[in-house]
Amino acid sequence: MDAILSLGSNLGDRLAHLTQAREALAHLLQTRLVASSRVYATEPVDVADTCRELEFFNAIVVLETALEVHAFSDAVHVLETRLGRKREADRHAPRVIDIDLICCDGLQLDEPTLQLPHPRAHLR
Repeated sequence: MDAILSLGSNLGDRLAHLTQAREALAHLLQTRLVASSRVYATEPVDVADTCRELEFFNAIVVLETALEVHAFSDAVHVLETRLGRKREADRHAPRVIDIDLICCDGLQLDEPTLQLPHPRAHLR
């Protein structure tokens, strides 16, 4: 299965966080890195005024995985937590790392824990 993920960080050493995330994703069980974009900076969207100065660093990665989509999504969430992601009540709060599964092999899912393609993919 081919998967496209977006990586984002707007706290701390953003470049290092993205690099760590890319490397960790490439080493997930039964997964390999196929492609990676350059890192680019974006303004935060839908954040409190106090967080507007926290510019995001972002990248896109393409992975090939033999994992089933739910197992893959779960592994990505575990990896996010291991890399320092804190799940805040405010989903727009600043974060060390954010990894979003954008699409997987054209799958269309609308489940409480997994939506594909990502509902805000057009904004990525």
